[in-house]
Amino acid sequence: MATSPELLSEHPTSEACKTSEMVNIDIAAEGDVIFVLKQTRLRVSSAILANASPVFKTMFGPNFAEGQGQSSAGDPREVTLFDDDLQAMTRLCRILHHQNDTKDILLTSTESYESCVDDLFALTVVSDKCDCSDGVEAVIKCFLAELASTSLSVLRTPVAMLVLSAVAYNISDCRHFALFTRRLVIDFGLNYSVLARRCHYALEELPSMFLCKCAVFHEYRARGQPLTSWTVFLEE
Repeated sequence: MATSPELLSEHPTSEACKTSEMVNIDIAAEGDVIFVLKQTRLRVSSAILANASPVFKTMFGPNFAEGQGQSSAGDPREVTLFDDDLQAMTRLCRILHHQNDTKDILLTSTESYESCVDDLFALTVVSDKCDCSDGVEAVIKCFLAELASTSLSVLRTPVAMLVLSAVAYNISDCRHFALFTRRLVIDFGLNYSVLARRCHYALEELPSMFLCKCAVFHEYRARGQPLTSWTVFLEE
């Protein structure tokens, strides 16, 4: 995803200072580590991240290169993250540093709720990778509740419902998982071939048992057999 001018300009005097090539974001102004992602440098606190994530704790420990030597606010250590999504990692670090206003984190860099759905998914993926889903769960649940209540047509699509179902599943949010999958299965039907082409990444996050239940549910409906509610059926 492209770096957002809105996201980078929340605190222009301290957070965003453009050099000829790099953009600097001070998530922790006195941080002792700088994550380098693409053309962006995120300044963070290793103590805060290590406390929130065993992955970061190991990374900054004595057995890895990132943990060798001393680092401080005056002489921060640079750590290059090659494969991580820039926007998702920025949001994750903001949340773990308690800069967790949901709208600021997830909406300032998007033009619509529609693009925010994919941003939310990317956040769950990177938080799972860093083994700190518990640290972002409350923020994501808050936003899922807002998305669930909106009547915007851009969110009433099978693709959006599938991605939001995967988000809810990744953070073990049973209530929203049942809600989004119900809309996906009952309101839209589950066209695997179409969804697999458009958002295979979300389908891959869902358990095979869920997909089997969807197939059985649709077979029952096609035969006109009586059914319990989707929520009950999902729990059987």
